[in-house]
Amino acid sequence: MPTPLPPAGGWVVDFADNSCLVFRDYRAEQGKVTFGLRLIPNAPFAEAMLIMPEDGSAVSGMVTVSMNTVPDVASSYQSGTTSDGRRLIRFDVTPQQVKAMAIARDIGFSRGGKRIAMAGLGMGKAMAAASTCQDDLLRSWGADPAVEAKISWRPAIVTPEKDASVSDYPMAALREGAEGDTLFRLNLDRTGRITDCKIVASAGNSDLDTRACTLMRERGSLPAARLADGSAAPTVIVARFAWRLPG
Repeated sequence: MPTPLPPAGGWVVDFADNSCLVFRDYRAEQGKVTFGLRLIPNAPFAEAMLIMPEDGSAVSGMVTVSMNTVPDVASSYQSGTTSDGRRLIRFDVTPQQVKAMAIARDIGFSRGGKRIAMAGLGMGKAMAAASTCQDDLLRSWGADPAVEAKISWRPAIVTPEKDASVSDYPMAALREGAEGDTLFRLNLDRTGRITDCKIVASAGNSDLDTRACTLMRERGSLPAARLADGSAAPTVIVARFAWRLPG
C-alpha cells in the first residue's frame, strides 16, 4: 500500500433525500481527494466514491480495495467527471466491507496500475450518525427501524437481465438508446404483498424508472420477511434494475 494521504478535515454526514452520505477530504500533491460512502437502508450494497484530480485512467474497469481488517476485494467501477473537473469513481461495496471500513486503520485503492491510500479512517462517530440517518429514512418510508433491526431474513429480488430480451424494455427508451441503473424500494406487508414501489435513484430516464416499478408491481407479492422466531414481518427492501440495450 502506498503512503496514506493525510485527512484535510473531519468526516461529514449528509442526510440526503433517499440515502445517507459519509465523506471526507484528503490532502494530495496533485490536489484534493475525497472518499465517501452512499448508504441506503436495507440495500444489499453501499456505493463507495473516490473523487480525485483527473488522471487519464479508463472510464470503467476493476478497482481493488485493501484494508488491514479484511482480505483485498476487487469490484467493477464506473467513472465520470464532476462539475469542478475531477474524476468521480463509483463502485459497490458489501455491508461487510462497510463494517470493515468503520474500524480500518487505513484503506487503499488500486485500479489500472494506479494506487492511492487514505490514513486514519476513524469512521466510528460518522457511521453512528449515518445509522441515525438511515433510521430516519426508514421512518419516512413507512417502516419501523426497531422491527427492521429484528428481521433475520428478507426476500432477494431477482431482476432479469435487461439485455436478454426486448420484451420488458420501454419502447421509447429503446428508440432513444437509453441505458442506466434504476434503484428502487419496495414496501412489503407481513404477507409479502407489495404495497408500494418508489424510485431511490434514477437511471436517468423516466421511462426506465417507471417500467422498473411496473414490473415489480406486476409480481404482486414476494415471500414474507421473517423474524428470528420465524414469524412474518413487514419490511422495506431495496434492489436495482440494470437496464442494458439488447445485443
